[in-house]
Amino acid sequence: MFKQIGQWALREMGEAALTYAGRRGTAVLTRRQLSRQVFTLTPPATIFIYGTRCQVKVHHEVGDQVTLESDLSGALQPSLTVEQDSDGIYIIAKPKPIATGLTQITLTLTMSPAIRLVAQLTPGDLIMNGLNGTVEIPPLR
Repeated sequence: MFKQIGQWALREMGEAALTYAGRRGTAVLTRRQLSRQVFTLTPPATIFIYGTRCQVKVHHEVGDQVTLESDLSGALQPSLTVEQDSDGIYIIAKPKPIATGLTQITLTLTMSPAIRLVAQLTPGDLIMNGLNGTVEIPPLR
């Protein structure tokens, strides 16, 4: 029966990954969506990130291009909204309310060190690579 469910899921889900977990052959379906977006942003500007249960990796690179790579996976597809205006870039990443424990959101941001970054993660991880300067983290609110 599990084999039939697995075959049906692969037919219906297309690119979805089918993983068998547990001793009894429980089928766990996960979708994965990878995307890459490139923006032109000149200082002074700010990148705002609001993320729920996500990991944000920041790389600094001199230039006026900002690259956002997203890796969204989970049983129910997490939501990612990205908008840009003259003041900066706004990124909102969050899982579906019913599936917060079943999703994984990873955002990789490559940006100029001259651009301000504001991240509100509830909860989440902020990983900054290749720092060369001062990072000030105010008290958490």
